[in-house]
Amino acid sequence: MNRSELKNSIKTILLEKKGGPTSRLADCEMHLFLDRDASVTDVMTIVRVLQGVAVVGQTDHSLRSKLGRTVLPINIKFLPARGNISDSLQKLGRAIKKAANVRVVKIIKLNDKPYLLNGKPLVI
Repeated sequence: MNRSELKNSIKTILLEKKGGPTSRLADCEMHLFLDRDASVTDVMTIVRVLQGVAVVGQTDHSLRSKLGRTVLPINIKFLPARGNISDSLQKLGRAIKKAANVRVVKIIKLNDKPYLLNGKPLVI
């Protein structure tokens, strides 16, 4: 087998392979309730560098209340751990709260479907 045949067979094997790491990414929509002194851009940057997070984007304008608190709707694509997705979401939510100036993390949707735990959205 020459070099070009080997190269083509490797391409064929790689293109046929399904179920790689990118197909396991979970798409999660959530609302972050920020502290009064938190900056939206800083929070987004901090979330982007968390372990397992692939993509972070703002889904709508952030809403600032009269009390000075901000609600930031975001969409995160992340690589969940094998097993229970609820555990992965709670771990991600706790990491966001710990790293950024976030008081509450509310999970709205998971993979474009409403995510409810015991009939209510998951709040961390």
